Amino acid sequence: MAFEVKIFSRNITIDDDLRDQVERKVSGLSKYLDDIIEARVDLASTNARNLEEREVVQITIQGKGFILRAEERSSDIAGALNLA
Repeated sequence: MAFEVKIFSRNITIDDDLRDQVERKVSGLSKYLDDIIEARVDLASTNARNLEEREVVQITIQGKGFILRAEERSSDIAGALNLA
């Protein structure tokens, strides 16, 4: 992985397993995008009324000349990460 992965959390605790899962997921993007400079992953737990949308994962990829962003919501953080 030749780029930096920054992981931020809001209202959620990040354990080592979750951190490893995030880094594996994001590092896999280098197979498709050569010029990635930085990846930012925001993990949050919200008070949404719908239980299926309480956990939020936002991934922002910055590269040479582009920015990509994905956001997914799910009932659990691992599910939202897999969807993103």
